[in-house]
Amino acid sequence: MKILVLSHRHWYYVAHGIERFLPMSRHLAQKGHEVTMMYLPVPSLDYSLVHDNYRIDLDSPVCMAMDKTDRCRALFIPDLRSRRSIVNRLGPHARAANDFLRSLQEVAVGASCLLADYDLVHIEYLFDSPLVFSGLLSRSLKRVPHIIDFVDLVGPLIKPSKYYKLLSRIGYLPTWTTVCSEYLRSCLIGKGFPRDTVFKIPMGADLKKVRLVGKEQARKELGLSQDQRFVGFELAPWGIHDEYVDVLLRSFGKILDHLAGVKMLFIGSTIHPPLDRIHQKISAAGLDRNVVCTGLLRTDELSLWLGACDVLVLPLRDVPYDHAKFPGRVGDYLAAGRPIVAAAVGEMQEIVSKGCGLLARPGDPQDFASKILSVLKHDELMREMGEKSRHLAENEYSWESVADRLETVYQEVIDAH
Repeated sequence: MKILVLSHRHWYYVAHGIERFLPMSRHLAQKGHEVTMMYLPVPSLDYSLVHDNYRIDLDSPVCMAMDKTDRCRALFIPDLRSRRSIVNRLGPHARAANDFLRSLQEVAVGASCLLADYDLVHIEYLFDSPLVFSGLLSRSLKRVPHIIDFVDLVGPLIKPSKYYKLLSRIGYLPTWTTVCSEYLRSCLIGKGFPRDTVFKIPMGADLKKVRLVGKEQARKELGLSQDQRFVGFELAPWGIHDEYVDVLLRSFGKILDHLAGVKMLFIGSTIHPPLDRIHQKISAAGLDRNVVCTGLLRTDELSLWLGACDVLVLPLRDVPYDHAKFPGRVGDYLAAGRPIVAAAVGEMQEIVSKGCGLLARPGDPQDFASKILSVLKHDELMREMGEKSRHLAENEYSWESVADRLETVYQEVIDAH
């Protein structure tokens, strides 16, 4: 099979596409398929935050092959808007010039669909004009089957959307779709998509990115106490919600009321909210001595910090967006082989029910504290849940397993088409 994957231009979806599709594409390439991933680079995104291998010169006027695998490559259409010398000279017409340059990029993406020979096109994010334009061209002129990946998109599906109505009218609602959560799958089926055309493809655990490190070894290398308990939360590079931090700090305060010698680790860095705002929240809660923020980490350092923890936490909100997504950091938690305490929201309900942790009521600091304490006070339970996490990472949620599912979907779509 020859597969083309196209990504939305927004920085979040570019980052999501790299993190999700590149590991699967590598495994598909190892099985003899050819996969090309194409992105419009975003000037404000440091791609090295997503993975160490990405060192992209955003001012380069040429496309860049980002992967060395013979049958798998990630191509970036040059971001003409980052070369601002032309735009800056146009004064009041700069915005029009900026829009024109962006349109050239979008035409380049559309042309890629027409000039190359693909058996299937997989598009991330349905409601984006260049992707719809590209999709319509390739589907009408080349009769190539299309799959739309809804990522964690939920807004246009649960409330009135003019864009959705327009796509329905022009006949571009896809025949086949992939989603990362059961919540999104239900939304699409509720919109009239046939049940057997909506495929659930979860995020995977990158076992090369996060190694299994013994707790004692990790703490020794990081200079952390062997006698203390550590509760960890991984910060996503592209941002988290303030409510997550608030719930964690309030629950941690309650934990300290019942158990001494516990510290919380905020692992990694985030662009929103910035770390200085998280530090302010920590100070306001009076927890400066009990909370450690690691700051930006190299990939090899991430394994150590996750491995040093006794339990890893994820306080999702009870809102459609959090129900719809598959939190990327969960793969890291599973790969680290540690118990997970998460809000009973969306995909976490299914994952944690497999025996790798405990579920807490979303937005309830008291219940979070209670569940975390239940793990911290029982070493045997902690060990069993940690082993189950790693087992899930190596089997059901390994990228190899997820890629096998995607291969089956691709073959089914091509055969049906």
